Amino acid sequence: YSNNHNNYTLAKISLRNKISEDIFMFEMINSIFIYSENYNELIESYNGSLTYQQKTIIRDFIKENIESDKYELRNNWFFEKISGEFYLFRLYKYEGIYIGAWSNARELLIPMNLIDIGKEGTTVLTNEQGLPMVNQKLIYQNKINLNHSLDQYFIDGKEEEFLIVGQESSTGNFSLIALIPSDKILENLPY
Repeated sequence: YSNNHNNYTLAKISLRNKISEDIFMFEMINSIFIYSENYNELIESYNGSLTYQQKTIIRDFIKENIESDKYELRNNWFFEKISGEFYLFRLYKYEGIYIGAWSNARELLIPMNLIDIGKEGTTVLTNEQGLPMVNQKLIYQNKINLNHSLDQYFIDGKEEEFLIVGQESSTGNFSLIALIPSDKILENLPY
């Protein structure tokens, strides 16, 4: 082996070790990855309990999109739908090296389960068109239109009405929205 190959191998091991240590600082990130165009090689580190199938599907998706130059580099987080699930990605490129991170959209909402918005209430992530990326069943069952300005709350729903409040992300083209059943709104107020 040449000296360059040995240096590359040592650098790759060092990078893998570094991202394997660093990923634990980011609870909500499922994976950090580095892709080299020159070597067509993907280095990954995972956080959480992902199945081999999940890792393989996303690994193949990342490599296919980078190798075919389908990724539009953005300064923000963006969503991709892979095998019926939405994933949030962030990707940087520098001199033929891609550095990125991704997380499952459904897992991002787990901390929101701690908020008491009622049994029928939920939180959703929506894309820039107001289409839900998680918890779609409730939205579609109640014919709720989330494509509204989030500057003010609004009420919507056919079978059951929900107070809908949300906020657009400052780091990507998506929004976090809470749907609170109308009967839950006044539940804990003394009257």
